[in-house]
Amino acid sequence: MKVELKMIIGIQSYRNGSYNNRTFLQRIYKLKEDGFATQELVSRLPHLTEIEKRDCITVMQRILIYKGFLSKNSDTRVIGPANKNAINKFKKALDIEENNVLIDGDTSRKLLEY
Repeated sequence: MKVELKMIIGIQSYRNGSYNNRTFLQRIYKLKEDGFATQELVSRLPHLTEIEKRDCITVMQRILIYKGFLSKNSDTRVIGPANKNAINKFKKALDIEENNVLIDGDTSRKLLEY
């Protein structure tokens, strides 16, 4: 199964550290509505360690909760503390060309290696 990563990539203000971009958050939320939980999305970033993946999930979910897209009582499986390093890893993981990027297997490894 392929995930349209372009839905959540290429929002420059997010990469620059501004978490006020509603479009970015809506695109993540759209992935959740379409059945792609944050865990599923992050699991497709093969160059991250398991701890980094958990931190990425935590960052994504905390942003969604903070902006009101998810309630604290929903089944978000927030894991561990989100620190500056985790946020940087998350941003680096999403720093790919936005045009028609599809992630699956070997393609993801080629796109995401660094």
